[in-house]
Amino acid sequence: MNRGVLVNDNNVIVNAIVVDEQYTAPEGLTFYTHETASLGWAFDGVSFLPPQEEVLPDPVPDLTVRQFMIGLHLNGMITEAEARDRNTIPLAIDAVFGTLPPSGAAAARITWAMMTSVPRNDPMVDALGPVFNKTPEEIDDFFRQAALI
Repeated sequence: MNRGVLVNDNNVIVNAIVVDEQYTAPEGLTFYTHETASLGWAFDGVSFLPPQEEVLPDPVPDLTVRQFMIGLHLNGMITEAEARDRNTIPLAIDAVFGTLPPSGAAAARITWAMMTSVPRNDPMVDALGPVFNKTPEEIDDFFRQAALI
């Protein structure tokens, strides 16, 4: 009896089995004798490689209003005066709100005036990305950096 693995056309192990000498692999699969390779491993034609652990990015935290405003200022997105003035929406941000339908613009302005924290998943945050030439990944990084303030 031989312990081995079945490898598909994408060079991924789809099964680990014990077979006798007369075993023939099903069509589309290739049998290789191997003692330790397992389901999900890859085969590069020479060696069996365990799956790579997916490296997940750090979670994206919510920000306090203070962190958000200081982060916007430190990144040159708003002026210091705009960051300090809680009664006025920074010009670049208000311009985004002005592009929304009236009910959406009102909701965004009210949210801005009343917010006590800034969740990364708030649609307002995504709407600001293009104004500051930021991709969603760059916005995530902005939140991670501003959380350290």
